[in-house]
Amino acid sequence: MKEALVAAAIKTGLLGRIYQSATTIQTSTLKPLWTFQCEDEIRGTPLYYDGGIYLGSCDNNIYSLNATNGEFVWKYATGGSIVSRPAIFDGNIFIGSEDQSLHVINVRTGKINWSYLSNGHILSSPRISDGHVFFGSDDNSLHAVNVLTGRVTWKFDAGSPIRSSPYIIDETIFVGSESGEFYAIDFRGELKWRFKAKLAITSSPMVHDGIVYFGSLDSSFYALETKGGWIVWRFRMGKGSIVSPCFAENLIFTGSADGLIYAIEARTSKVIWQFQADHQISGSPVIYKDSIYCGAANGIIYCLEYRTGRLRWMFETQGSITSAPVLFDDIVYIGSTDHRIYALLA
Repeated sequence: MKEALVAAAIKTGLLGRIYQSATTIQTSTLKPLWTFQCEDEIRGTPLYYDGGIYLGSCDNNIYSLNATNGEFVWKYATGGSIVSRPAIFDGNIFIGSEDQSLHVINVRTGKINWSYLSNGHILSSPRISDGHVFFGSDDNSLHAVNVLTGRVTWKFDAGSPIRSSPYIIDETIFVGSESGEFYAIDFRGELKWRFKAKLAITSSPMVHDGIVYFGSLDSSFYALETKGGWIVWRFRMGKGSIVSPCFAENLIFTGSADGLIYAIEARTSKVIWQFQADHQISGSPVIYKDSIYCGAANGIIYCLEYRTGRLRWMFETQGSITSAPVLFDDIVYIGSTDHRIYALLA
């Protein structure tokens, strides 16, 4: 009987409604392994590296915590809020801030090595490839900065702020902009092709098998050929999205302000299942083993079976979740606007 309800729920999109009531007791007894409280909201995705958790906060600090118990190790203060995800390279943490600078910090000591000043807030998460760190800025540019010297190699003018985080593959950088332009740029900073959506592309793209996927505030989710930018398909959601997609077993997973988490067949755009949350999906999904983890604006992180969309558990924080979770060794690390980061058993 239960399996029949699951099958019916997948078809009708009512899966969340059925299973949320069925897991109320389980959810109320779900306890964090540990929590750590910052001085302001946590809107960015944390980074796990070598037994440590590194995360930025709207209190202007990046924190280093012990991943096992959440104990404080160090913090480094920037001049503005941090809402992006750190990157790690050669023993250094790279992180952008609303103080307009990219900060490069020694992962062990928390001391600054060098910084690079752009001309706008940095909300885009840095990506490192070919000896350079690439990131967008509200100064309308994508920056390519040498990881050793901190000197800019080139800047690409997008004509509007870049808050999307770049995806790099085959010496090509894919990134969206707030004017709705989507760009493919080579390692010399030259445009290969562009595509125009109707509204902003804040979503960070992902590439699989020659196709780049991303969402837009125009309520569409796009699949484009990586070589020339030709549209493969466009999927219409109920509302706009800033969610960054993920991939598993020929399925693309994304979410929208319409409150749905979607599993979409990567080649055909057919919806395999959808899960209805209680509020808009503001966080980005992550696949770990046979589950998908995703946060919502209602403060709940949902754990679903990624093949069926069946709810396994959910955990409620006291603020919105706007970031993606990080998973390592069967532990979920997730930040919330309630100022806390939580460590939960996956």
